[in-house]
Amino acid sequence: MAFVDYGAVLKKNGVVLHRNDFFMDMQKAVGFTINSLKDEDCYDYQIKGNYFVYIGDKELLICVYKTQLLIISNNKIIHRIYGANIDSYSMHDKFRLKFEVNGVKLDIKRISYGSMYLLRFWYKGNLYECIYGYGVDNSIKSWYYNNNKERRIAKEFFKDKPWKGVIRR
Repeated sequence: MAFVDYGAVLKKNGVVLHRNDFFMDMQKAVGFTINSLKDEDCYDYQIKGNYFVYIGDKELLICVYKTQLLIISNNKIIHRIYGANIDSYSMHDKFRLKFEVNGVKLDIKRISYGSMYLLRFWYKGNLYECIYGYGVDNSIKSWYYNNNKERRIAKEFFKDKPWKGVIRR
């Protein structure tokens, strides 16, 4: 079973970036830290040390926790995406959410019947792929599998190469 039921694994250009750290160190991951930010409703989000994965830079920062994405641009929260946002799309949309932020096309797809998602996008010449959600752990030995599909996804994702999965550039 995953360490705390939920987790995230990040790949950059096909290489898994954090195999041993449950929570990424924000300073090491993106080169800066943000302690907290308030959204338009004045809700205070603790950023530093509170997310599994940090992706990007000051122009576009994506923070991943459980089934949630917090998207920040220039110290301003611009999107909050929850697994339920993606799950609410019809079967016709295949539980997929595509949108653009600062010229970057983001693609999020639910990849299992549980709450497991794949975020994939190109940013400044780099391919980022992040599997996050229920049963995910940064150690393949600790993944929780609901079925053989999830077991296959985990084994394929942990290979150091771009994932053959859901979307293409």
